[in-house]
Amino acid sequence: MCANQYIIDIENVTKYYNHKAVVDKVSIKIPKGIICGLLGPNGSGKTTLMRILCGLIKPDAGSGCCCGYDLIKGTKDIKGKIGYVPQKFSLFAQLTVYENLDFIAKIYGCANREKTISELMEKFHLTKYKDYLTAVLSGGWKQRLAIAIAFIHNPPLLVLDEPGTGIDPQSRYNIWQHLEELTNHGTSVFLTTHYFDEAEKCSMLIYLAYGTLLTTGTKNEIVERSDLKTICIKKKSIPEYLPKTLLQTIGPIEVLLERGDEIYATGTNIDHMLKEIHGIYANKIEYTIEQTQLEECFIHLLEKNNIKT
Repeated sequence: MCANQYIIDIENVTKYYNHKAVVDKVSIKIPKGIICGLLGPNGSGKTTLMRILCGLIKPDAGSGCCCGYDLIKGTKDIKGKIGYVPQKFSLFAQLTVYENLDFIAKIYGCANREKTISELMEKFHLTKYKDYLTAVLSGGWKQRLAIAIAFIHNPPLLVLDEPGTGIDPQSRYNIWQHLEELTNHGTSVFLTTHYFDEAEKCSMLIYLAYGTLLTTGTKNEIVERSDLKTICIKKKSIPEYLPKTLLQTIGPIEVLLERGDEIYATGTNIDHMLKEIHGIYANKIEYTIEQTQLEECFIHLLEKNNIKT
């Protein structure tokens, strides 16, 4: 059984496909009642790890449990304790919103089905769409319906595979409000995302790159452990005769990103970075010292571990 304070507790979990470890000795402890985000490049084993945790596939090595049940012996029990929302919409397009909810409620044998469905439609603001065919809903409303259905048996853990993909910013915002409300009432949420604004809303983050666990922790913990410092340079202050690509020749700069009209130069030795930049640009540049962001940290981790995307 899992330690009582953890919804997920795994050690050295490994999964092979074609003799290659797509999840390689991953150990994670996720406390109950939080939103935990899983990030990493495409093809890094995020969905495979998620399916292991949901009891859909068994690991080839390692041990652990989810929702209090063993990953190998308790897969049936795990499935009954999880609400799973896959990346690809998988509900019945030719059924109405109500009919989809009613069908899944019957499968789970929900007591007082009408009351449960009514409460879910109200919670996720689906009541006015009750008689709409699912096929005509926008991406955001389909995602709300998928989450409502995943929650129909009141599971302690909600698992979502990239819930923000393919929907507009306002819908993403609304969905996150629902997720935060669920955790306020004790539900744990585990999700994958490629959006850094979503990652920053998570209480805990996990970064997986091609099967290898690179880091876990809160955003602040990950940034602090990196020892990275970031300089934000205004493009307009860079002399035209000195192309910005010269920045890439400065040794201490480990990550160089452009965002709009600004260039973000990140490294571990900020004094040396400033000295080099001033030497190139003759003290004419406009810059500020900024907090290093998750994107820079994750790029740095990939480079540090010689992982190419």
